Amino acid sequence: METIIKPLKGHALTFVNFGNGTSSPHACGVHGGTGNLNPSVSKIDLKTGKKIILSQQELLTPFTLKDDEACLTIETGGGGFGDPLERDPEMVREDTINYLISPEKARDVYGVILNTETEAFDIDYEATKRCREELKAKKRANSVR
Repeated sequence: METIIKPLKGHALTFVNFGNGTSSPHACGVHGGTGNLNPSVSKIDLKTGKKIILSQQELLTPFTLKDDEACLTIETGGGGFGDPLERDPEMVREDTINYLISPEKARDVYGVILNTETEAFDIDYEATKRCREELKAKKRANSVR
């Protein structure tokens, strides 16, 4: 889960991070499932877009965000079960419609190409087949290394 916290214009916000911040281990997937992202807490300068990942030590005490800053937290989740490229494209589409994954995640992780021009997110089956073949080829090439 990603969360962005930003103060109201003209105000500052003291932010406290509960939990273990960046010390949680990366969760692995099983039976071909992918792992999750490593957790992090970052301070973002909204004028420049520069992102600074905060250290565990920096997270031990509250810090203040100015009105031109935001805090991005990436929380850990469990790893996946089963090869995402074998998932039923219709289930991926449903997860996209229900805001559980983005169309980009549908493409990049599950290899499912959706028509984002409509709210129905229709599946392009031919493009999905090509995308999945490309992702499988990349996965094979990376496992040879």
